[in-house]
Amino acid sequence: QATARLGARSDDWSRAVAVASLLRQRGRLQGGLDDVLRAESVLNAAFSVAPDGGGPVLARAALHLSLHRLLAAQADLDGVAARAFRTTSQAQTLASLQASLALQRGELDAAEDGYRAQEAAGRSPGTAVGLAQVAWARGRYAEADQWFVTSGERYHGIFKEPIVWAHLQRGLLDLDRGRPAD
Repeated sequence: QATARLGARSDDWSRAVAVASLLRQRGRLQGGLDDVLRAESVLNAAFSVAPDGGGPVLARAALHLSLHRLLAAQADLDGVAARAFRTTSQAQTLASLQASLALQRGELDAAEDGYRAQEAAGRSPGTAVGLAQVAWARGRYAEADQWFVTSGERYHGIFKEPIVWAHLQRGLLDLDRGRPAD
């Protein structure tokens, strides 16, 4: 339904970002690839109507990261970083995605530095999740658990998926540290 409505406003690529985000979220929730690939199709169509050098580059980079397409994500992030002008929101999103990319590459120092800088600039659920993932990867389980709790406390959106996901991560963390009953 959302993609049909988007077709009626095909000249507005910013709407494509919202639709792609919802499709990606539904794909994560259902564990299927179809919605994620549909999100990619929506973003690709958005580039066809965006002005030269514009379009949903950060949204596409996030999609690439969720599919572990690290080289493609890096190319998008490098392109945004090279721009002379970025809004504050774009700069924050860029920093977040760069830290996520570093984490996926196993570059824990760069990831932790990125997430700590974001935390100092403004606390968010996403920053707490990033710090939790870094702490977990470094074997700092109690710290990771606290960051996952913090991420849930910081989230005030209408969709409950982020809170449920944080609880799931805490369960997986308990399994990882040999506490299956917790």
